[in-house]
Amino acid sequence: MKVTLHPFSRLLGGFSPAAQKAPALEVKRLPLAPTYPVQETTDPLAKRFLEAVINLEDIPIYYQGGSTPGVFRRFQPTSLYRLTPNGPILASGHCSLRGSTRALRIDRVRLA
Repeated sequence: MKVTLHPFSRLLGGFSPAAQKAPALEVKRLPLAPTYPVQETTDPLAKRFLEAVINLEDIPIYYQGGSTPGVFRRFQPTSLYRLTPNGPILASGHCSLRGSTRALRIDRVRLA
């Protein structure tokens, strides 16, 4: 029997051919938390965010949360939702300050 060594063979059980034929681990996936999309609202700030989602535009804001509270950023929201039926509204989208996708609570947002 020919044994081919994997670069991490010491971690996988050394030179044992049985270690190379180990069964794949079964991955159990946890269900995602249910979300409640926000499609209409009476909150003027949430309305502004919904308009930005529809028009694919970014919003200049100051965010009073996270690791740098009160810092100016541009945020392009892609969706608005709640984690509970009457919970705070969150906006998911691209943050220019971080350069990646973030979720912001809009009750912590102040328009610039």
